[in-house]
Amino acid sequence: MKSYILLATIAFLSFVLYGEEQERYTLHPTQNMWTFLKLDTMTGQISHVQYGMKPEERFEYTLNAFDITKLLGKKQINGRYKLYPTKNLWTFILLDTIDGGAFQVQWGKECGIFPILFGSVEQEENKRDTEEGVKDEIPSTDEASDKESPLSGILEGLFN
Repeated sequence: MKSYILLATIAFLSFVLYGEEQERYTLHPTQNMWTFLKLDTMTGQISHVQYGMKPEERFEYTLNAFDITKLLGKKQINGRYKLYPTKNLWTFILLDTIDGGAFQVQWGKECGIFPILFGSVEQEENKRDTEEGVKDEIPSTDEASDKESPLSGILEGLFN
């Protein structure tokens, strides 16, 4: 009898201390009335889910077929990832709620998930130039779009 009471107490305290278990999968509405994004909160995998009146209008496809936690060597925990909409119809932000990592999620004609780097390459280059006494020059928007980032190509193939 004592073991049952002890077990019940441990279960109750676990629930009180840690709250409800996080959901493994969540659905997020988009601005498209027929489309949701399904998030695996443990792995960061995202699927486009579409419903419709006819069977051929209903489907699901994966935006990123890989497990982000395994790819980056992180621990799998329910509730680790959360998805946030932006004002752009086709773009969401995926947030790692444990270490703060962020990813840009694209769905629609061009699909994929791309890491959002902390800081920017231009900021670091300008900081270095300023420290070395070189004039800090920031290119205009037109000039910046013509130049490739030093990181272009390195991460491009990882997340699409």
